[in-house]
Amino acid sequence: MRTKSTKQQYFDFSRKSSIKVVNEYRKKYKIISQLLDKNPQLVSLVHQDLAKMLSQSKRGRKSEYTSEQILSSLIVMFVEQDSLRQVVIRIENSEFLRHFVGLGIKSMMDFSFLDKAFCVLSDRTWKTMNRVLAEYAKEQEKISAEKLRLDTTVYETNIHYPTDSSLLWDSFRTLARLLQQIQQELPQLALKHRFHLNKVKKLAYFITRNGGSNNKSKRRKVKSTYRQLLARVNWIAEVAREALVILHRAGYEAELLAHYIPIVETIVSQAEQRVFQGVMVAADEKVYSLFEEHTELLKRGKACKAHLKSIGLGILMYLQDNEYTMPDFHTHTTPCNGHLWYHSSGRLLKASENRSYWGVIYADYVKEPKLFGCPSYKNFSQIVAQEMLYTTGEIENSAYSMNGWLTEEKSVIIPRHSEVVVAHDHMEPRIENGNDMLYANSSGVNFEHYRTGGRTSWYRGIFRHSVKSARDDETGGKLNCLWLDGHVTTINETLGEEIPKRWYDPPRQKLICPPPLP
Repeated sequence: MRTKSTKQQYFDFSRKSSIKVVNEYRKKYKIISQLLDKNPQLVSLVHQDLAKMLSQSKRGRKSEYTSEQILSSLIVMFVEQDSLRQVVIRIENSEFLRHFVGLGIKSMMDFSFLDKAFCVLSDRTWKTMNRVLAEYAKEQEKISAEKLRLDTTVYETNIHYPTDSSLLWDSFRTLARLLQQIQQELPQLALKHRFHLNKVKKLAYFITRNGGSNNKSKRRKVKSTYRQLLARVNWIAEVAREALVILHRAGYEAELLAHYIPIVETIVSQAEQRVFQGVMVAADEKVYSLFEEHTELLKRGKACKAHLKSIGLGILMYLQDNEYTMPDFHTHTTPCNGHLWYHSSGRLLKASENRSYWGVIYADYVKEPKLFGCPSYKNFSQIVAQEMLYTTGEIENSAYSMNGWLTEEKSVIIPRHSEVVVAHDHMEPRIENGNDMLYANSSGVNFEHYRTGGRTSWYRGIFRHSVKSARDDETGGKLNCLWLDGHVTTINETLGEEIPKRWYDPPRQKLICPPPLP
């Protein structure tokens, strides 16, 4: 019999500490404990799943650990970002965490039991718990619906290398497992199929072992094996679709089956396109894992674009915290727009100080100055340092220019954010006229100041990626551009004739407020 919670109180045997960081650490858990006390439905939701699915004594013996203790242990796992084994060791060896979990003098539960309990909790339960906490936070005025906070954290997905053959094998074995389970639990539906898992596994493994061979006969064999594997996966996907219809007619739900079928269809489609049509599916349209379908590819070696994306997310967060108003990019004490992050004393410069780089405005949102650097800019920064009398190396993280025309603009009155330039590769930190922007000025060309004016040595630092030409006024390369909606694109070297001025100086629309209530 699963016990929900116990009213028994336990002594806290942890020693008091005078160390600030220790007290802050403990304060965090005390706040979580108060949240659990004020929202008892959280434990109730967990208890519903554990009481149904977790092992129970046939003799009616009470469970050794309550649902509340299990939930508290899982909370420690999330807070500490530990594995199940590590969290068991951490709790067992910490009197403070033992008191938080409510163990008393009992030993900590085994990691295998905690793992089983964690797997029992359904997605629906986690979503409901999240909604309960959100409603409580709203009642306590900790959050509001007026602002949306973006999460800029990216975690590496724990998946195997996503080859087409391995994804097809994952698809087949997963659908087969679910269909076999349905056959066993609902024999009255007469879903009788044999799946020949070992045969399909051999097909996938043959491709894995021989896919990289240069032997022509092996390559032909690999292609024919792909046809067989795809035929098998298409067959089982069709069986799964038919089973889903039969289940719905009989009044049963099959959430997992319904979830996996469209993902399997995408995996089959991308494999057919690559292997038989020679079409490479775009990275943002690919499925990299059947089980972690949200996984996206962040290309290594594309540091510049990745840095601009991080800057874009930081700018979006800044806008949300500042009533959707861009900062003042003209706050310097002189007309100079600088490249510097730090004062000679080592402190971070303020935006209002002379020669400061515009990136200091977003220092609280983009934590690392190196994200404002570009590997291709490193050599060009030495040219700027010489001409502007900077110390070599101190301006390597000032690789992008900011659109100065957006200063103090309200983003909510600007339509089509995806067509408004925020920043792009450049040598100058702030751009604000036709001589230093992508669009062509009255003479019919862009960047005139850098092509034929006083800064010809800077031009090659603008279109600095994928350079093909050695001429001073031509690179044949590209620049990376950040747009107001946060996406990043590349723009080929151009004279600017096709670039509209509205990319920098967008139209504004009136912000219409609803009339006051009577």
